[in-house]
Amino acid sequence: MSTTIPPPAPVDDGAVARRPPPGLRSRGRLRAVFLGSRIIVLTARPGRIALDLRGDLPRSGVDPDELRGSPEFAELRGRVGHAVRTAAG
Repeated sequence: MSTTIPPPAPVDDGAVARRPPPGLRSRGRLRAVFLGSRIIVLTARPGRIALDLRGDLPRSGVDPDELRGSPEFAELRGRVGHAVRTAAG
C-alpha cells in the first residue's frame, strides 16, 4: 500500500501559499498523537506501513492538559506505542 502526498498548490504572482504543510514527521508518539489528524507508523527497513489511523481527537475549544488526560488520548497513545514497539522488532 502506497500513500502519495499531493504536491503543493502552485503559487501565482508571488503570492504566498496559505495551505498548511501536508505532513509532520515526528519521532515522539505523544507529539504525534497530540498534533496528528492522521498517524502513520512505519517499519524499519524497508519502510512499510505498520499502522495508519485517524487521530480524530477534538482540537478546538479543548484545554491541552485536559486532552492529554483523556481516556481517548491514552487509548490512541497506547495503540501508537504498541505499533512502534512491534514495528521496531
